[in-house]
Amino acid sequence: IARTAALAGKALGLAVAVAIITLAIFPGLLVGAWIADMGISPGRLLSACIAQVPLVWVYLAVGLLAAAGLATRRAAAVVTSAALVGAYTVQIVAGVVPALAELDRITPLYWANASVELLQGPQPLRWLGLTGAALLLTVGAGLLFERREIGARRTVRPWRGHRAGGPPPA
Repeated sequence: IARTAALAGKALGLAVAVAIITLAIFPGLLVGAWIADMGISPGRLLSACIAQVPLVWVYLAVGLLAAAGLATRRAAAVVTSAALVGAYTVQIVAGVVPALAELDRITPLYWANASVELLQGPQPLRWLGLTGAALLLTVGAGLLFERREIGARRTVRPWRGHRAGGPPPA
């Protein structure tokens, strides 16, 4: 199986799983909004749920890109986490410092803001933009993964007393 096919299969599987899991919370949110008498229409609540799916896809794609380009899983996890924390930090700072108010537009969190969906209704262009960004990041991950050399980082040593070619000690 080709590397890009394996990566595409993994990315597609993750994307479908994220969509199912994210949309599975909709009935619970709907019941909660009804019990709390929040006055939110089911359509807008569904729209807010849908808006989160491409956001998660973006950060999954960042993780795939980091995993394809970095030597260890730990490094990829750190980069992915830092991307999310960095976006959140930018959004917080932009909300507190008026001179930096427009800075939050560079983060995926801005484009997947559920409150915009709840107040204004569905924002499909935002969804498409984030989905496009996720696809570009995934293609980048595929290109890096295709060039990555895969091999053991360290040699495996036989157990003490183990003879090469013979069974391991009991």
